[in-house]
Amino acid sequence: MAIKFGSKKGSSKSSLSSKKSKSGVGCCAPGGICAPGGGKKYIGKEKEETIEERNLSFQFQEHYGGDIHGQRRELAEILREIELIENSSTDDRGLMNIISEQNDADGSITKLNIELREICDKLTHVHSAIRSREKETFEVEREMIEIEKTEKERYDICWTHVHKYSKDSNEMMLQISYNEVIYSSLRQTIEDLKTELNTLIMSATSINIQISESYNIGLMKLSNELNQLYSRIKIAGDLKIQVENAKTKYEEEKRETQDLKNQIKKLEAQIRNTKQMKGQSFQEIRTAFESEIEELKKLQSGQKVSIEEKTTNIIK
Repeated sequence: MAIKFGSKKGSSKSSLSSKKSKSGVGCCAPGGICAPGGGKKYIGKEKEETIEERNLSFQFQEHYGGDIHGQRRELAEILREIELIENSSTDDRGLMNIISEQNDADGSITKLNIELREICDKLTHVHSAIRSREKETFEVEREMIEIEKTEKERYDICWTHVHKYSKDSNEMMLQISYNEVIYSSLRQTIEDLKTELNTLIMSATSINIQISESYNIGLMKLSNELNQLYSRIKIAGDLKIQVENAKTKYEEEKRETQDLKNQIKKLEAQIRNTKQMKGQSFQEIRTAFESEIEELKKLQSGQKVSIEEKTTNIIK
């Protein structure tokens, strides 16, 4: 059987009163106020004992016996009747006789006294159980306070870590967005540089073709002039020295032509190397390339003029 003892917050108290006389004779003892021949002279000063109620819930076994609340109500009624008798201004023997008749004559008071002691013993056990459970509840509350404190500290630590992680995550997202913008800009720059490099390569190829064509035309002209020279030498018959000189000059022109070919190959190698060059401005490469081409053109023009002058001198 489960019984719940509880009260609202505050200092409300329930009182359990026991009557004690100065003479040491109980109310229900022989010669007491409730017994035949009793009187008010035996009534002593009342002493009230209180039991403070607790806002707690407890459970105890059925072996405490019976309906405690019913027994408490019965005890309260008996005490109220006894109090009425004690406070009566007359020696109401008739009322005592009625009580005696209703409660089995002479043994009724003793029986009630025994039942009262049993109820008091039961209430004492209940009170002890309440005190024990109260201590257990206090320990549980203390442990709950410690657990709450520990969990709050852990929660604060976790919240700090989560806040730091969120902050770092936001900063990382901003950095990623910034890097994406830079990456897009670099890709556009690379595309522009590729376009400019392709344009430069096409220009270099066109210039190389023009140089090759000019070189071939110059060689053809030189060959024709030499053929004409040989024809004139044969016609002259005695121009062996001049022929030797012409051969020597031809070898020189051939060497110069070979040098020109080597320079063209060097220029082609430079064009191939421009694809692998890093950290150098394409504008500088283009300027250097155009300078090389201009020098080659000047050199070719100078060689052409020199060949024409030499051929003219030989013919003369």
